[in-house]
Amino acid sequence: MSKKTMVKGFAAALSGVMMLGMGSVALAAEYPDVNPGDWYYEYVQDVSDKGLMSGYTDTGKFGPNDKLTRGQFATILWRMEGSPEAAYNGQFPDVAGSEFYGSAVAWASENGIITGYTDSGKFGPNDNINREQMATILYRYDGSPEVDLSSYAGFPDAGNVNGFAQNGMAYAVSNQILTGDKGNLVPQGTVVRAVCATMISRFDQAQTGDGNNGGQNPDGEGGSTETPTPEFNIQEWADKNGFEQIAQAEYQKTIDGILYSCGYGRNTIDPEGTESRWHIWVKDGKAASGSVVIPESIDGIVVDGIGYGAFFDNVTITDITIPGTVTQIVESAFDNVEITTYIFQGNAPYGFNGINPMPKHFTVKYPSGAAGWENFTFVSDYFEPEFIAY
Repeated sequence: MSKKTMVKGFAAALSGVMMLGMGSVALAAEYPDVNPGDWYYEYVQDVSDKGLMSGYTDTGKFGPNDKLTRGQFATILWRMEGSPEAAYNGQFPDVAGSEFYGSAVAWASENGIITGYTDSGKFGPNDNINREQMATILYRYDGSPEVDLSSYAGFPDAGNVNGFAQNGMAYAVSNQILTGDKGNLVPQGTVVRAVCATMISRFDQAQTGDGNNGGQNPDGEGGSTETPTPEFNIQEWADKNGFEQIAQAEYQKTIDGILYSCGYGRNTIDPEGTESRWHIWVKDGKAASGSVVIPESIDGIVVDGIGYGAFFDNVTITDITIPGTVTQIVESAFDNVEITTYIFQGNAPYGFNGINPMPKHFTVKYPSGAAGWENFTFVSDYFEPEFIAY
């Protein structure tokens, strides 16, 4: 398969893929769940304008936070290529040829674009696709060009990239398909439709040479690998507060069992946060225990986010107080924890509804009159939280 063929196939796009939530082409502003100011707005607009992705035909929504599976993404690429004929020969024990993704999986496998798991021989069509997998698939779809593996070496979690994905991640970073999640690659982070739209948009721009669409990061978390021009002496601040520099424009410190990371960028969930700035997020709270209180700021730098998997598997925290400055809680931040009480001091943070805690019953306290809590629901009806306004 040639690069020319792939680019031509990409123009064929994704219209009419009901299973993937594709419908008629719409403007981003016409989706009730996509609003100006959302970090992904311009990317959704771009893929909608080009007919590459659209909303669900039954609701009209785009579903920016819905996760993608490997089977769905195989179908996206297959339809990009013009839905070529491909006979499924039953090579994967967990794929039936009658499934909507059967031909797509056959085509992707035949062309070496998406392969099965080496340990089990399965394809995993219903497994959520993650960032390094998608980067690798797009790299293969572009013909596996030569890449510089040092292109992502500056990220603090570069060592977490699996061996199979190193070329793909280098390709995605060097082509600005992935630009970082608060200064991290988060290679095993799952991909939702908003991120997929962003990566597809950036991939298309890399092919056509149109450049960066909108200049925002694909995860909407304000990460930046550029050298900032700080408004104050960050090194002086770091020395004063005991933060250690671990990468360009990133400093860390553990306080009461919680690793706080200070970086430069902007939290684009905040519609007022148009300027890059130094900010702090909770990076790792797995060692915290008891009653935890996250501060609003540390010596003037605001704590505004809780990062990917920050408290994952923590069973020693009884309750946690989250300040109103936290506007975003990243996926899996509180998955598989036994926290019984969440005390919020402000509006409902973006992403908190996507958590998967261990207890079925827990309490969420929030200030009376705070925004976002009315009719608040979690990712699954299994959870039965008690909401208390105070």
